[in-house]
Amino acid sequence: RLSCAEALHEASAEEAERLRKRAEEQVEETEKRAATLASEQEARHRGDLLNALSAQRLAFDQQLVEQAAQSEQARQELIGDHRQALETRVRQLAEKLWKDQSAAACKNCLAAENAREVQEHIQARTQWLGDKLSQVE
Repeated sequence: RLSCAEALHEASAEEAERLRKRAEEQVEETEKRAATLASEQEARHRGDLLNALSAQRLAFDQQLVEQAAQSEQARQELIGDHRQALETRVRQLAEKLWKDQSAAACKNCLAAENAREVQEHIQARTQWLGDKLSQVE
């Protein structure tokens, strides 16, 4: 009976050792799975953060492009306005100069006895004005 009890005790001890080892292996495997899951979750979290940062950067870059386009458009409009104002002023000055010179020329033309000279003078002045206006444009 004693040897039967000893054998039973020894078998129980072996079974307990086998179960303990199996439990340790399961704990190790569970820890490995938990570590793998934690790494995967952290990787997903970092990926989500990078995606969010990338989206914000893209939106910021798009805003910069839009602002640059608006600035360029405003600059072109300003240049156009200044050019138009300058052209108008040049035309006004050319017209005034033509009127002044025509008035002075007319005084000389009135003194001229020949009507043909007056007509040639007016044609020359008209040509001169046309040349000046085409140079301005």
